[in-house]
Amino acid sequence: MLYPQDEKTCVRYYYLSARSGNNAEIIEVLNSRCFSVKVPMLEEDVVLEPFHTRQMTPKESKVFRDSETWKVFSCWSKLYENHHKYDVEERELAELEEYRSKLHEVNNLVS
Repeated sequence: MLYPQDEKTCVRYYYLSARSGNNAEIIEVLNSRCFSVKVPMLEEDVVLEPFHTRQMTPKESKVFRDSETWKVFSCWSKLYENHHKYDVEERELAELEEYRSKLHEVNNLVS
């Protein structure tokens, strides 16, 4: 899902591919206010569009309230660990896993 019914309480996920010796990163934005995000980089800023959007869980809403919060993960296991902590539904985890699998397939085709 890329367009939630309530923009105020959504979480968006962005993928920043590896660049200039840096690892790839998954960026999770809670209380996301904009569809795309601008990520400042040394060589030039990068504009990313989300690969997935979901509603915030009640636990996330309580902790993060109305403040936009960015979380950056350099590995999928840490993202999943964080999601279990905030009671993200298994259906959402499955959708993220599907994206991860597609990404892995594309990377294998390139290498």
